[in-house]
Amino acid sequence: MEAWNVDLDRPEKVAAHISALASRATGPFIVCIDYFDTIAIRRVAPEHTKKMACAVLSQLLGGVFSGAELYARRQELELALTTRNGEENGELDFSLDVFSSQYWEVLNGLQPGCLRCDPDSFTGLLLRIEVAVEQAVQGICPQMQRLLELLQQKGFPLVLVSDFYLPEEFFRAILRSLQVEHFFERICISSSLGSSKGSGRVYRRIAEEYHCTPRQMLMIGDNLHADIHMARQFGMPTLHVQRPAQQELYAAFARQRAGGKPVGMADYLDDLPLQGHFSEMACSLWLFTHRLFHSLWSRGERNVFFLSKEGEFLKRLFVRYQQLIFGTELIRSHYLLASRKATFLASLRELADEDFRRLLAHYRDISLDDFLRSLNFPEAVIEDISRSFPGDFTVRKNDLGNTPEFARLLTLPEFRQCYADCRRQQRSNFRSYLDSFGVDYRAHGLSLVDVGWKGSIQDNIYHILDGKTTVEGYFVGIFHATERHANNRKRGLLFDNTDGTTPYYAVYNSNRSLYEMLLGATHGSADHYLLGAEFLQASGANRYEEYIGIETEAGRLRVMVLDLPEERKLYRQVIQPLQENMMLHFERLTAGYLLGDCNAASAEWFARRHARMVFSPRKEEIDFFAGLFHLENFGIFEYTSFQSDSRLSLGNRWKNLLALARDRSILESGIWPPIILRRLGLGFLQRLDGRRRLAREFPGN
Repeated sequence: MEAWNVDLDRPEKVAAHISALASRATGPFIVCIDYFDTIAIRRVAPEHTKKMACAVLSQLLGGVFSGAELYARRQELELALTTRNGEENGELDFSLDVFSSQYWEVLNGLQPGCLRCDPDSFTGLLLRIEVAVEQAVQGICPQMQRLLELLQQKGFPLVLVSDFYLPEEFFRAILRSLQVEHFFERICISSSLGSSKGSGRVYRRIAEEYHCTPRQMLMIGDNLHADIHMARQFGMPTLHVQRPAQQELYAAFARQRAGGKPVGMADYLDDLPLQGHFSEMACSLWLFTHRLFHSLWSRGERNVFFLSKEGEFLKRLFVRYQQLIFGTELIRSHYLLASRKATFLASLRELADEDFRRLLAHYRDISLDDFLRSLNFPEAVIEDISRSFPGDFTVRKNDLGNTPEFARLLTLPEFRQCYADCRRQQRSNFRSYLDSFGVDYRAHGLSLVDVGWKGSIQDNIYHILDGKTTVEGYFVGIFHATERHANNRKRGLLFDNTDGTTPYYAVYNSNRSLYEMLLGATHGSADHYLLGAEFLQASGANRYEEYIGIETEAGRLRVMVLDLPEERKLYRQVIQPLQENMMLHFERLTAGYLLGDCNAASAEWFARRHARMVFSPRKEEIDFFAGLFHLENFGIFEYTSFQSDSRLSLGNRWKNLLALARDRSILESGIWPPIILRRLGLGFLQRLDGRRRLAREFPGN
């Protein structure tokens, strides 16, 4: 058996053949195996991985060089290196770490300063990109994996032999990601050894290392010259791996690319199966993450803070995006536990100068109890203050800020003392918490990421830092943003209505609650920041749990989160499975982006997928969303449910239908229209309304 057609012959037959060969040899029998197109199969032609790596590099260089230009320069330099190596030592190979330093000189010579890093950093970056690209396109041949298992069970020493330009440590990273490294007791990579299969020298080197003759070795591989002819020339038996189906895949790939038609992400994703409720959200979050990375990178930002709770999953996506494309985190991400409630009091001015407009302008009709809870006063203090007021302290009052009760509250000694003490405490503690990340935000500014809408947490942080630190906010969406300043900027990366509306604004803004629900977190809402003694004094501690503890000069600083069993149960049972499904789709989207030469799909492509969720939801998706709930924990304190309260009579439905016919704005209150229609008893209109909205956003289609 001199050849193995992988598409026809079973691995067990091959293993039996190898056992027969070994039985005729004296002493140990070493099985050497090629990697590319033998163990691993690619989704693209072998040389195309270099083009993909150049496309990624082009993105990081801001398009100073196109991917095609970078590839052309790479080809020229590789040819020069291999030619020189061939003349000096007879090896037509090169090592990427040696190549990269010269590549840096070539590119920097053409566009001085374009690389924004030294040669060593560039080398590390290029190596990691190469690994990321290879991981994106490689898979393990199932038949070959079965053969490796059989040979390992039989006790054969397995040696992986590959002519490749990556240093061994980076090559091993690929093997580990595909879970095949453990099969081999020796890995021989030409770039690290300085000897190759192509010259035949690596075979002699392996024989010397194992103290065996060529007849005690077998070479398995697909390359007729390097794996078969050169091994036979050394005297080794060989097994030629043949893959007709894989060769046809390469031929089809070549035909696709030969036409000259631009290829992009959408070419690999139009048939992507999206399963599960609201699974297209993965597409929208991919677009957000992609825009976020390039916005930060173009501004030279190297640290970014994701705000809890929605920022937890957004951070996971951001990290994964970088790992899959660049093989590393080029921009460090940090998770900052913050909420409107936790940061509001610390952001306020001295009481004599404070008008509480930033709360009361958005929550006019609240109770005194709501007001003090929004200031995050301790429960015991709220109870003491409430005794100073007759009647129900929790009754909401119209325009609270202009009531006599509110004016009286501000004069109470208990209020004034607690306001001063807690404000000072929380401001100092939050600054210590922010300092603990080791980021020089005072000098370089602070970049924040959150799900969005008005950006009030960013405003709070901006004021905690006395407005002296430039704060840049990146949000999924902006809806009537507050307090924009030259050094307190905000931008919605999917939708923004600051200066007019961004493209497809009505699509992405259609159900803002959907983002909030699908971006649920593993923990409760950030509530306050306490040093050791303050923690011991805090009342109602059973409602909270310590999420993180940090050692500071003033003692241990604890960040406390609100612990609500209902929210924990909702996350574990409902939201977490959806997030894991979204992560799988997100990874496929990123692979499509790489395969599509880093040409992202069009804005319309992404918007159409989001529109499917919000304009044409399936009945089970509406049912699912209606069963969710959300805790309002600032301004007002209550659970918000999306469920319809009761069944309406036919008469009430008819009245609602007539009212809707007269005033279509009923559906534009900010609540998702399918939910409004259900509450009105008009759910049968949902498909018609969705088609109307779809036609308005995508006319002519």
